[in-house]
Amino acid sequence: MLLGGPTSNVQPHCHLPPCHIHIHAYAWVHIYINIPPWVDDVTTPHFNRAPDATKLFCNIHDKVQVARNQFREKLLVLVLESGLKEEDYSLIGDPLDSRFEIQFAGDNRIASVRAKQFHTSLQLGRGKWKAQEVEDSLGTSHKFYINPDKNPAQMRREVLAKRSKDIISPLCINKDFFVKKSSGSLYCDRSVVVSVILTGEESARLQWCHPKRIELKLEQATVEEAFGHYVLSWGQFS
Repeated sequence: MLLGGPTSNVQPHCHLPPCHIHIHAYAWVHIYINIPPWVDDVTTPHFNRAPDATKLFCNIHDKVQVARNQFREKLLVLVLESGLKEEDYSLIGDPLDSRFEIQFAGDNRIASVRAKQFHTSLQLGRGKWKAQEVEDSLGTSHKFYINPDKNPAQMRREVLAKRSKDIISPLCINKDFFVKKSSGSLYCDRSVVVSVILTGEESARLQWCHPKRIELKLEQATVEEAFGHYVLSWGQFS
């Protein structure tokens, strides 16, 4: 008797389509509900959590500590240039610190729009940004960086995308490359060359635009071997 249950009248020599459909559905459900709870992938909540779009995070270069009030003055200039007002945000941090948090005012939708408006205003295009500098207590100027909240998956992809640039750039010395952080992609001549695809918390692979790779005369195996060695320092290359 087939897997039709004890009340089924289907005999072994019968091959009715409904029976086969029933078997496949049963097998799928059985596998689905028995996935081991310790199996991890990119849907792990912390690894791929939803970023907080109402905040931006500021870091002083080389972790130099500056006065919050001094930083507030420099930040306000940029905020006003973006079309926002001083009451549209609050600055969070210690009186002397190397990291600050910008919390935008309003409900989630309004605060998210304000954060995006401000962050977008800092971008000049093609990886260039407005000057962002602040002085320390000695009057020495230091660069600072403003970034949106990112989950571990986004940060991981950015690091690997930058690594792909480090590998490929020396192979095409007469070409300029830049990384698009939001997609983890490497660009050349305004075209995608390769993108980093995360396959887990400690694994990744490269997805090529093969026409561009061939145009640049890049050996796929050579690049992927170097990339794979780097990924293996954290996890398994797939």
